Amino acid sequence: MFNMYIIQAHAGNLTEWERATSVVQAARLVLVRENPTPDAQVTALAPTTHGWLTACQSPLQARMTDRSAWAATVAVSCATPRWTIYVPFTFTLWRPVVLAADFLRAGAVIKHQDLTVRRELISAETGPVCFSEGSVVGKVLNANVNTGAKIDPQNLVAPEIIHQGQQVTLEARFGNVRIRAEGIALNDGRLGSTLLVRNTESGKVVTGIVQLDGKVLLTPGKS
Repeated sequence: MFNMYIIQAHAGNLTEWERATSVVQAARLVLVRENPTPDAQVTALAPTTHGWLTACQSPLQARMTDRSAWAATVAVSCATPRWTIYVPFTFTLWRPVVLAADFLRAGAVIKHQDLTVRRELISAETGPVCFSEGSVVGKVLNANVNTGAKIDPQNLVAPEIIHQGQQVTLEARFGNVRIRAEGIALNDGRLGSTLLVRNTESGKVVTGIVQLDGKVLLTPGKS
């Protein structure tokens, strides 16, 4: 009789803990509603609730507190008893990724036939990749790329379209007015790079930015 009383007393003091699955489910509902990339594969880092998170006596409330391209954090709260726990999620996506169709050497100007595109599962750990051939063709590699390897955009530079000693056209813009002059490039220049040019007429050295058409747009305050 005494032993039965002890067992009943302990049973009456058992604490019911919130289930981790319930917390994750509440958090997922927010992602379904607010996720701008519905095709993403979502993985939750399930929280530990047993032993410290008392079972909620009211409906769980959830809100997204942080969102990036590859991750999100959802806060799940209970009003009675009052507590909040944060559930992190990571995303993986199937995307077309640009790969090298053959071994490519550093310094090579990339052509369409050098590339292939394949759908791959990417995540935050994938690193920088290119998603379209248009962003790669015509660029120059500054590192070797093995066959089948992803093209890293950090290894791409614009080709040199102006070379030292080349005659170039200088252009200054003032609203709708454009003034042009001829000059000699004092260094090599890629698209968007800074170029030193000696004005053929005045002999003055000016600074400009290399344009796609090969002209050099004078930099305000640097001429």
